[in-house]
Amino acid sequence: MYDFKELNDKEFELLTRDLLQKELCLRLETFSPGKDQGIDCLYNIDNNLDIVVQCKHYANSNFSVLFNKLKKEELKKIKKLQPQRYILVTSLSLTLNNKQKIIELFGGYIKNTSDIIDNNSLNNFLNDYPEIKKNYSKLWIKDSDYIENLINRQTHNKSRYKLKNIKYCLNIFVPTQSFIDAKKKLLENNYVIITGIQGTGKTTLANALSWEYINEDYDFIYITDVNEGWKLFNENKKQIFYYDDFLGSTRLETLKRNEDIELIDFINVIKHENDKKFILTSRDYILNDAEKKSEKFYRANFVIQKIQETDFSDDIKKEIYKKHIISSTLPNDYKTELLKEKNIKAIALHKNYSPRIIEYITNIDNLKAHGVCCVNCCKQLSTFLLDNPVELWKHPFYEVLDNTGRAFLYTLHTFEGKYEDCFEIFEKAVSSALSVMFGETLTGKTFNDTLHFLDGFFINIDEDYSISFKNPSIIDFLDYECDKNNLWGVLIDFSIYSDQLDWLYYERISHEEENEWYEKLIMKFTNSKFYESLSEQDLRENLGKIISLPNDIKSNVYDKYITEFLNYIILQNLIDVNDILEYIEYVESYNMPVNSAVLNFFIEFCYPIFKKINYNEEISREECELVCAIVVRYIEQISVSQNSRIKHEIFINMDNLRKKAQQFIDTDNPNNIQSIYADNLIDYTSVPQV
Repeated sequence: MYDFKELNDKEFELLTRDLLQKELCLRLETFSPGKDQGIDCLYNIDNNLDIVVQCKHYANSNFSVLFNKLKKEELKKIKKLQPQRYILVTSLSLTLNNKQKIIELFGGYIKNTSDIIDNNSLNNFLNDYPEIKKNYSKLWIKDSDYIENLINRQTHNKSRYKLKNIKYCLNIFVPTQSFIDAKKKLLENNYVIITGIQGTGKTTLANALSWEYINEDYDFIYITDVNEGWKLFNENKKQIFYYDDFLGSTRLETLKRNEDIELIDFINVIKHENDKKFILTSRDYILNDAEKKSEKFYRANFVIQKIQETDFSDDIKKEIYKKHIISSTLPNDYKTELLKEKNIKAIALHKNYSPRIIEYITNIDNLKAHGVCCVNCCKQLSTFLLDNPVELWKHPFYEVLDNTGRAFLYTLHTFEGKYEDCFEIFEKAVSSALSVMFGETLTGKTFNDTLHFLDGFFINIDEDYSISFKNPSIIDFLDYECDKNNLWGVLIDFSIYSDQLDWLYYERISHEEENEWYEKLIMKFTNSKFYESLSEQDLRENLGKIISLPNDIKSNVYDKYITEFLNYIILQNLIDVNDILEYIEYVESYNMPVNSAVLNFFIEFCYPIFKKINYNEEISREECELVCAIVVRYIEQISVSQNSRIKHEIFINMDNLRKKAQQFIDTDNPNNIQSIYADNLIDYTSVPQV
């Protein structure tokens, strides 16, 4: 049983039109929003006003309010129109006495109680014409039994959670040309990759696309790696797989060995299964990066739907804005004012308009934080935010906050704007920032006082005690201040945790050219006090960054910093041959400088293997792969390097190494070889001696 509260007035009107067209077997006209003169839907032949339909969406009200509205406003309109037949539709549930009272009021214009369609009648129509419901996603959301059935049908916990998470997205979703195109591509190819820049609505579009098939009884499978897809694949069920940010949310995440092959294989299987669908999303620049770094991706010729700025016409922008306002928790008088056409145009069509700003102004707590206490103030704040998204924070940042408050915000900035660990660790990070930036000492009381002061002003503290910025524009403001005042080096200096340095390394410091900030970061990563304090997992991640350096700098300029760190890794015996097999993929052969510390690090792991070969001892397949991979990938650098030892080892062990490689090739089943290093074994037999 639907109460239709999730629908706005226009959606309720369109639902009424669709149901009555089915019930009456005729086509009804509807009109643009505005003064309706008492007509919402119309069947009109020869200007006789054969059928006039008036919709009253009063689901959150009562009969007395509806009746007074009809008596004071609608009755006059109907007497003026003189329709042949008048149908009143309301989302309220009415009693027989209610309907008879309305018939008496309209004095013959409403012929019988059947022409007063209430909540019960609408639900009966939906039972008779269930296909109509598929056009109104908000009805699915409100239908708890329907949703619970969909959710409980999922055996995958993440899928159940994602289905619940999708509910809000559908409330604000507006179909665009990209949605229409993506829907067609998914139908024709059984998969599609949705791409676009941040904030363009990739996830919202993918959510809506998923519901198209969930409503067709497809099992919804939300995955976070392709192995989950393989495990949950069921050839006897209709399934739709959803992989959000499949290459990483902010940057290209390192692909596991053969992950590109496995993903492409999975897509190829889906393409040939009529009862399977696969939706993936990625930021376009991350997908482009992946195609550059993976030949398999480059040659895959993916089916892609890129969300374009041209998708968002003025009408679409206004509709998105209206849906945000309508679905918000703002008081009704605020909504009414913000939904006036002049305000819709002023805000939704503003050059700096973004859903982020609208999300902010539709939160009543945010408005209170800015002292907004009336409808007009809310409208003024909206305009100010759009005109000055950075200027908004300048005055409170410099005039209201003290040094501790500013150090706190800069510290939170280095944690990507959200901190979810224990307060004690964050307090140490703030203490470091306060000391480096302002030469002051942080006390526990000062930290707690600052936390309390900033909460609800610059930051939010959630139920799980995570800290985040109150508004995304604060990030823009802090970036602006760092650029203007040359503060990035200071942020590097005060950062003491790997999460902070990783964010600066991946998100803010340019790798395109060597600079003082980049050098500061390398010095931090390779400082013994820093890396000796890391957990084994963080240490491995740190090693990955250091090994990747040649891809960015293409020189040996930082070898003086990284040599000690790499020697530490070797002495601590923290990694083995399998790890090195992964790490060598971090540096493309054409990027590796001659005599690089990273190359020498790889080579160090070859010497024990050469010793085994020299004494005719058994070596493992992985050991053989490692020597062959390094020689094949970096043969040019080795040939002209100053490292005479490795050239000597290759020279004296060439024949035996060829034999070992050939043995593995001969004993392997080619159909089962997945590793790229199997190709190296074969390639090695054709590599000239050094």
